Amino acid sequence: MTVEDEFNNLRAAHCAYDCVENFLTPIYRHDFEEFFVRPSELRALLEVVNAEMVRRMQTVTDALQTVRTTLG
Repeated sequence: MTVEDEFNNLRAAHCAYDCVENFLTPIYRHDFEEFFVRPSELRALLEVVNAEMVRRMQTVTDALQTVRTTLG
């Protein structure tokens, strides 16, 4: 159950990453609202999202290793 929970947490972090990425590259460049965001703020946001992705990937890897050890 822990592996499934951690995988779902990783999936949520990945969705957040995709959201940020899509925000930075709109499909219709002429059809988006003007945003007042400084590049440094976006870098900080991406750093946090990336750190969370790494943390959650490690948690999933650890959970999978525990399952392998238990079954092995």
